[in-house]
Amino acid sequence: PRAKPGLHGRPDGDFYAYSNPSSFPGYSDIILKSSDGSETQHIEMTRLNPKIVRFSARDLYFEAGDRTEQNLYRINPKNQRIEKVDTGGAFDSTFSFSTDGKTFSFLSVSEGSLRELVVTRGRKRQQLTDLSTQLAGLRLPRKELIGWKSYDGLDIEAVLTWPVGYEAGKPYPLFVRTHGGPTGTDRPLLAGAPRWIYLPDLLAAEGDGAFVLQTNYRGSANYGEAFQSSNLRNLGIGPARDIVAGVEMLIEKGLVSPDRVGCLGWSQGGHISAML
Repeated sequence: PRAKPGLHGRPDGDFYAYSNPSSFPGYSDIILKSSDGSETQHIEMTRLNPKIVRFSARDLYFEAGDRTEQNLYRINPKNQRIEKVDTGGAFDSTFSFSTDGKTFSFLSVSEGSLRELVVTRGRKRQQLTDLSTQLAGLRLPRKELIGWKSYDGLDIEAVLTWPVGYEAGKPYPLFVRTHGGPTGTDRPLLAGAPRWIYLPDLLAAEGDGAFVLQTNYRGSANYGEAFQSSNLRNLGIGPARDIVAGVEMLIEKGLVSPDRVGCLGWSQGGHISAML
């Protein structure tokens, strides 16, 4: 029940795998079943929320977020040992494997580059596109991860984009840009990947420059099942208070002008923006 789309069969056809939510809005566990239905294996997940991308003869490959990182993992179903696969840098999903499983492609991303198509085989990594040459001559804002304690002591992390042409000692306007979901995750990447809505890189260049705060409030994905479930019976209200604590911190540091703060978001982030 409630299986995510897509079954992944082992090459010999004896087993198939899929991911299945353990609870709502909990993380998805990995289920392995024999083709004749005689055997079932349940691999429980609480820290990583897997999206299966390949079932090889020996291992299952899946992608999952870990805080603001997106990684490729492999797990041996026999011992359930999970290992992170080295992709040589950040990526934005879209994995595709060769038939023998030794070559795979994906889209790479970074704070200062557009998505580029990369092919990896063993330790050899080849970038097939060079779309980021379009950025030559542009002044890109700096991004960093920041954190604070919310009203109840919960640790909150956020992406802070600095004003283009920032001058120390000068308070700036602040755009509070809030993701939807609520199980979304903002990452310190160019153009606000993965959702290109209210582009932080453009907002940071508004007027004489502005800060942009993207908060991974309680209920956001990739911070563990307990954090993702922490806004139950507190939907919107708890996240809004998480964000307010971050705004107050930026004001106290003298970075933000308290009378020049604007809120914008979409979906659940739109509801939170209305509350703010």
